[in-house]
Amino acid sequence: MRVEGNLILIEPLKENPAEYFYGIFKKGPSLTKALLKDRKEEKSVKEKILLDFYAVLAYLKGEKKCTES
Repeated sequence: MRVEGNLILIEPLKENPAEYFYGIFKKGPSLTKALLKDRKEEKSVKEKILLDFYAVLAYLKGEKKCTES
């Protein structure tokens, strides 16, 4: 698919579509880096929630341990 003027031209795929599309988004931001950054941030949030949960459980069991956030 390509744009020429005000037209969008759709062409049949080459024999190996994976090879044809490899690197098609090189001009934009790295989607892989953005995905990995997002996953790292999500993991950090989940770990904090889990630590807070364990602190509440310990408190409820009477261990009364204090954790720093």
